[in-house]
Amino acid sequence: MNPFRWLMLAVAWLWRKPLLWWVRARIVPDPPESILGEAADRPLCYVLPVRSWADRVVVESVVSKRGLPLPYLTRQRLPTSERAAVLFLPALARTEGAQPSELQSLVDAALSSSDYDVQLVPVSVYWGRDPGRETSLFKILFTDSDQAGWLRKFFIVLANGRNTLVSFSKPVSFSEFMADQPDRNAGLVKLSRILRLHFSRNRSAVLGPSRSNRQAVVRSLKNHPSVRAAMDDAMAEEGLSREEVQAKVQRYGEEIAADYTMAAIRFMEVVLDWLWKRTFDGLSVFNVEAAREAAHDGGVVYLPSHRSHFDYLLVSYLLYKQGLAPPHIAAGINMNFWPVGGLLRRCGAFYLRRKFRGNRLYGAVFRAYVDALVTRGTPISFYPEGGRSRTGRLRRPMMGMLSMTVESALRNPDKPLKLVPVFLGYDRIMEVNSYFSELRGQKAKRESAARLIKAGRSLKRKYGRPYISFGEPVDVLECINAQHPDWRSTDWAGEQRPAWWSGFVSDLGHEIMRRINGAAVVSPVALTAVSLLATQERAMPADELAERLAAYVDLLKRAPYGPALQMPEADGQALLARAEPIAGLQRVEHPWGELVLAQDKDAVLLTYYRNSIQHLFAMPSLIANFFSARALRKRSEIVSGARALYPILRDEWFLWDYQDDLEAAIERQIDAMVEGGMLLAEDDALRRPDPSQDGYGHLGGLMRVMRETLERYAMTLVLLAEGRELMTLERASFESECVLMAERMAVLTGRNAPEFFDPALFRGHVNTLIQMGVLTEKSGEGDMKWLTVDAAIDPLARQALGLLGPEIAQTVQHLTGRRRRSFTISD
Repeated sequence: MNPFRWLMLAVAWLWRKPLLWWVRARIVPDPPESILGEAADRPLCYVLPVRSWADRVVVESVVSKRGLPLPYLTRQRLPTSERAAVLFLPALARTEGAQPSELQSLVDAALSSSDYDVQLVPVSVYWGRDPGRETSLFKILFTDSDQAGWLRKFFIVLANGRNTLVSFSKPVSFSEFMADQPDRNAGLVKLSRILRLHFSRNRSAVLGPSRSNRQAVVRSLKNHPSVRAAMDDAMAEEGLSREEVQAKVQRYGEEIAADYTMAAIRFMEVVLDWLWKRTFDGLSVFNVEAAREAAHDGGVVYLPSHRSHFDYLLVSYLLYKQGLAPPHIAAGINMNFWPVGGLLRRCGAFYLRRKFRGNRLYGAVFRAYVDALVTRGTPISFYPEGGRSRTGRLRRPMMGMLSMTVESALRNPDKPLKLVPVFLGYDRIMEVNSYFSELRGQKAKRESAARLIKAGRSLKRKYGRPYISFGEPVDVLECINAQHPDWRSTDWAGEQRPAWWSGFVSDLGHEIMRRINGAAVVSPVALTAVSLLATQERAMPADELAERLAAYVDLLKRAPYGPALQMPEADGQALLARAEPIAGLQRVEHPWGELVLAQDKDAVLLTYYRNSIQHLFAMPSLIANFFSARALRKRSEIVSGARALYPILRDEWFLWDYQDDLEAAIERQIDAMVEGGMLLAEDDALRRPDPSQDGYGHLGGLMRVMRETLERYAMTLVLLAEGRELMTLERASFESECVLMAERMAVLTGRNAPEFFDPALFRGHVNTLIQMGVLTEKSGEGDMKWLTVDAAIDPLARQALGLLGPEIAQTVQHLTGRRRRSFTISD
């Protein structure tokens, strides 16, 4: 070895300890073994994208602390299961003549022996998380770069060493890859290109695209084709000069555009680290690999459910902590108040007005801004529901933002875009009291600094855990190619859209909501709420409640709602112990055993958390209700009845659309209930368990899970059946009658669940019946809509009444003013 090499090794050895003292590395995924899998027990070779002594030292330190095989420069030593190798990507791209001996040895050994299989593990080291601005002197000196020399690397490590990220990727079997390559050298070149593309995409997923100057982005909006067309119309219709219209566009752009800075992100990271420790018992994140893979493949849009103001912070925070670029978030203009508005804008929030129909210029500017984000590959997040859910269940999706985003993707078909549904749930929500006040008619209060200070007082208590689960992504181009392969014939830069466009966006929006529900997390509080609220007095013996929790978990495991569903691992006793203090449940001592109850106010609050997972029990509850009036039913009768009523449940609760597989899904659910002892199989019939059996109570609880929903259906269907004698029904008046009837029903039955008479639910139910062809809607004068009722309403009404049991069915019939002899309950 020449003296210069000895000198460099000595300098490196001297600087090693100061470097590791200075660097604070975060690892993704954590632990790295989660992505290595079985490859962790085989010979490993860590592949780094660039030659960097600092990168290699950091990787060595990380794997040493994690108990993984330590990496060495290969030289003539081949990696083993105890000792790994390290290679830099440039070595893989060398030709035969320039190939170094260590790589030659590795290649020869890997190809000559069928038993020797080296796993190539791509590892990226990011010094800082700033993608940098497109033109910036700071970027030249301090922002991480693959082309940095040793002096610039020194400044990069000095500036960003406390915020270093080490990213492990899925291993590649070198032998398996090379087995498919006819020529060794050509195979190495191909492998090098694949890895180089991987590192490039991974860098984009972690850091995001280079940041553009905000003012430059705002100025560029007036050059967008749709904005230019809107400007011309504004000048013609309003008599404004071009300078005046351009000034308007500038104001709109300033109002909308984000001002993303890493300084704000780092500041919020520190603040939120403190806030979450003070407010929550921890954060639970599931299936983040779905988001990681989507971000790695190209552009990504996160579509979370919306239940709390914490949602704005949680999604970006968790993605950042998981080593992904925080998204730009579409926020309502009501959130743009001092001091929150400016801070959120610097963390990536861009603002939109709640209503801008009629203001074509504003709409064009906003569309142009969204188009700019999608074109650049900037990750985006918006709430498909539009606003926060006041009931805990998903709201109907709003199609405006979704339509804009998909249009942008179609204008840039060479850049793939994936929509990632995100389920957000909480053990307890700070705003839930105000939600119920709004459902009872109180006007929603406007966000302000004063309300923020007042809300700060609520941070003195703990709120359990938030649950974030990423669902199965939707590839926009794959989706539209499958449904409308001729979409490329449309000029997406213009304003004309094909006739199928609104239907396609609507179907896509509903599919997103189904996938959000499919990624639900069954939390202890939500499951306890489902079980306890299904009792008459909101009280149960503690041991029976624990048994019911365990029974319902087993039921969900026997017939899983979906592949992304997250189930608790604890037993019933542990789940109850976890839920009690958070949900405010009371224990009452009794010589025969303790009782658990939810008092009036706490019982009302529990409905919110029950509603977040109630859809998981929709089908088993529907099946259970067929046994509310009769103990014995034919299996075929249950399957046909559930098939007829399931579409109504599906559309209200955003359940899976099984299409041709619906009967098989019902059969699977029945089998799961039989295995759990909630139903007894007798030849071609099904029987309700005897009251002495545990399954009887579990089945009764399932009946009541969807009882309120089925009662609403029955009220609506019976009112429509009664109104069929008229020529037409005015829709708004009919929906108002449904709400009044539900309010009266709630009083008569002692219900205290505000969503029971939520007008939006009745509107959605009418829309579902229109889609089923049971109702026909026609337009009248102005905004008036008229409904014509088909004769098919009668059997549906009879089926719905037959699920309620005699007492409730009689109450429904009495409230509708229909004589009992006119409607008999189906046996």
